[in-house]
Amino acid sequence: MRDSSICDKQVACSLLYMAMRDPASWLMDTQKILECVHGNMEFICTVTARHSLESLLFLLIKRCPKDTVMSLLKIAPSCDSTALAMWEVMLSLPSTLETICNELLSVIQDQLPQGQFNFAEDVHGLPSAATKVLCKLTHQPICQEKLKALFAKVFMGLVFQISYTAEFLQHTTEIFWTYSEWHQADQPSPFRFAVEAIKALLCAAGYEEHVQSIQKEGGWDMLLRAETLHRGISLLAR
Repeated sequence: MRDSSICDKQVACSLLYMAMRDPASWLMDTQKILECVHGNMEFICTVTARHSLESLLFLLIKRCPKDTVMSLLKIAPSCDSTALAMWEVMLSLPSTLETICNELLSVIQDQLPQGQFNFAEDVHGLPSAATKVLCKLTHQPICQEKLKALFAKVFMGLVFQISYTAEFLQHTTEIFWTYSEWHQADQPSPFRFAVEAIKALLCAAGYEEHVQSIQKEGGWDMLLRAETLHRGISLLAR
């Protein structure tokens, strides 16, 4: 569906409409479809082709929300500009907002460290990818108003992600020391995206003064370190 020729565009659109008419036969591998979309989206500029692409994303998120969210997180864990555009398209339908947020929060909460935990790998795993997506979405004007409707659920999910992970780190000596070395080496905090998302969410909900108050007392910096986390959360909860 790249903008190479009129013929190519027409063929691509025809194939896409066929897939949408009979999704059970065509939409067999969600991840491969999304990989194709992610790799070509920036080259698709015509109105007809973009509309077809958006229709496909709508169909995927409606038919298989869990697979769609998980697959896009795996394809673009850093949530690059193309992935962000795909998330925004799927969120543009009122009926998909809560579905997507629930799936992202499920990834954050259901895949928190249990048992064996590789710090270097897990801080960059799917929970981190889902948190990055929520962080970036909370900074997008077109998403902020919609996310306000789910403020309590998203807010508590992000706080849970920070506190649970930090608690796990503190109660597992080997991991805690790995985290301490990581932090002392001036590596970015694994909690930074959750903290940024919370700040943006509060601002979108009209709590700018609370955000500034926490900033003055150093609360946001406290939330970035496992050692000062409880103090930061107490400031957040006031």
